[in-house]
Amino acid sequence: MATVIIPSGITSSGLAVSSGNGLEVFGTAENTSVFSGGSATVYSGGKMIATQVDESGFLDVCGGVANSTTVLNGGRILVSSGGSANVNSIQSGGSMTVGPDGRASLVANSGGILTVSSGGTAYIANAVSSGSVEIQDGGSGVFLTLAETGRLFVSSGGMAEKVNLNGTATVYAGGSASDVTVSDGGRFLVSGGFAQDVNVLSGGNTVLSGGSANNAAVASDGFLTVSSGGTASGVEVNGWTTVMSGGVIDNVAVNPEGWLVVSSGGKLTGQMTFAEGASVNVYGNAVLDFDISALVPGADVRVNDLSLVHGSPEFTLTVSGSQEHGDYTLAGGAAGFNKTISVVSEELEPLGTLTVGQITDIGGTNYKLNLADGVLSVTVGAVEPSGPAKSDIDGNGVSDVMFVWAGNNYQHGYWMNGTSEWQSANSGHPADWDNLGCYDMTGNGKADSVLFGNVTSEAGIKGAYIGFYIDAIDSPDGSTWQTIGYLNNEENIDWKNKVGNLTGNASGVNSIVWYAPELYALGVWTDGTENWITLSNDFGGADWTLVGCGDFAGSGMDTVLLSYLDGKKYYAVGIDGTPADLGSADWSGWEVRAIGDFAGDSKDDLVLFHNDTGSMVMCADGNVDSYTSIGQLDKDDWFVVGAGDYNADSKDDLLVRQYSTGMLGYYNSGDTAQWVELGRGVDMDWTVIA
Repeated sequence: MATVIIPSGITSSGLAVSSGNGLEVFGTAENTSVFSGGSATVYSGGKMIATQVDESGFLDVCGGVANSTTVLNGGRILVSSGGSANVNSIQSGGSMTVGPDGRASLVANSGGILTVSSGGTAYIANAVSSGSVEIQDGGSGVFLTLAETGRLFVSSGGMAEKVNLNGTATVYAGGSASDVTVSDGGRFLVSGGFAQDVNVLSGGNTVLSGGSANNAAVASDGFLTVSSGGTASGVEVNGWTTVMSGGVIDNVAVNPEGWLVVSSGGKLTGQMTFAEGASVNVYGNAVLDFDISALVPGADVRVNDLSLVHGSPEFTLTVSGSQEHGDYTLAGGAAGFNKTISVVSEELEPLGTLTVGQITDIGGTNYKLNLADGVLSVTVGAVEPSGPAKSDIDGNGVSDVMFVWAGNNYQHGYWMNGTSEWQSANSGHPADWDNLGCYDMTGNGKADSVLFGNVTSEAGIKGAYIGFYIDAIDSPDGSTWQTIGYLNNEENIDWKNKVGNLTGNASGVNSIVWYAPELYALGVWTDGTENWITLSNDFGGADWTLVGCGDFAGSGMDTVLLSYLDGKKYYAVGIDGTPADLGSADWSGWEVRAIGDFAGDSKDDLVLFHNDTGSMVMCADGNVDSYTSIGQLDKDDWFVVGAGDYNADSKDDLLVRQYSTGMLGYYNSGDTAQWVELGRGVDMDWTVIA
């Protein structure tokens, strides 16, 4: 064996090194062949140009430079210790290793192996025709191009940047890749590693399996799959994206024509923006998470349009242990939302559940889920409302709407919680009984269905009877019916009745108002009993009309509202019998259609409707001396039903209905600029009571 040395400043050309012989280059070697067990070393200051390393030949670029090098079958090249190499190609069976402090650029890797290890860097490396690039601990690759059959492997501690991928790339745990473009036919697998700025073009395919990626853009006909343990953050979808069980997408935008599918066990979280024309499918047992843990009140909405989400996801709300109090907007397009939301910590520990309108104490802090004008929000540190919602039969702080069928059995049921979700009351009631509405008669926080009947009992007593179905459910065995009592009515007096909390009962138990104008009799059964108190004997005859009950002074006690001469004057009579003058105006032709607290100031307001014009006005605090016009309805097709809090914001809303379709909706807080449709499809054979 012999070793040839090319000293510094000397140039040699056409050397062939084989069979255990060696070459040490301090100067310049041109057109050299290293093969069949031969070896060559380029030291600092040395240079090899147009070198061919073949079969079992070995080239060690140790501080020197090797340009225009070709590595053939069985040949090997090592670049380290400040050395650099420009390689034309590594062909099948050839290999190159870039070690500590080595630098290399590669024109084509055709079936060979390029390995970049600790401290080594490969620039502009092209892997074609089954060539592979392996980037290991501490190694890095920049401007890597992988053709259809080229392969890239990035393992722990390795880093790849600016990768153009038509072939296959895999990033393992501890490895990373950034600025990756996956083109047609390319397949990018992040298996426990990390990827940043991934652009998936048409025909490209990216799979996150136990790894993570930030800023991934999926072009039309591109594919992104996030599988078990994988997480993608900042995803823009124009093509196809699938989240499998155990996969997570944090912050996603789905553009028109984009497809996002979240399978059972998958999860969406962060900010979600869905465009019209996007297809978003979140299936059962998948999770849609409203994460507010790092937000402050008033921050950006989590989901811009929930109505574009199809399927039946489980909803969660992620909060921090020190969540700032205030209002957080969760989703637009949420009209009719009636799902339960599970509250979880940042560590995914379950903390409690929320439903719309209900205030829940979680860890000593009140949370309230709100739904107003199609916007879903949560109030952290919510204040308990001043009083119960009207007609709230399930006691969750949201008003429900009663329907009574005008057929042969007067069947009744409800639209629940500001939605068109139907809940049956199980059966009906006889035609000679009238529904007075739903009011809490037991003090359990749930409204009961109150009925009046001018009937003859089984004992033969002709009387005016009052009773209620407990929690508004008519049990077939009669167990939920509760009779309050009756007034003997052999004379068949036409008693008028209303319901209100005239005593200010702290438990919310209501009282029954009785009025017989021909007898000048105005009285009340107090607190769900037949305990009679006479209110007044001064109101009677055809000139007076019983309108309803309301708290116009904010005292916590309802009063009885009566009108004189078709609305020329209005009076409110309290439990002590003292009448309060609510003002004088010519309101003839107008009818009080709703009594409710539209301002949320604990004082009831009046909404009057003109039967001939369809005009609507609001009289704040019941004062009819002043009014505010709130709009006009088509009198031939629309009418005002009443009031209730259908979005759980502690303000009553104005409920209206359309004759032609039966459609129901409300004006939020009585503001006719804020319309919310509840639903349609119930014909006018069903009477609405609010």
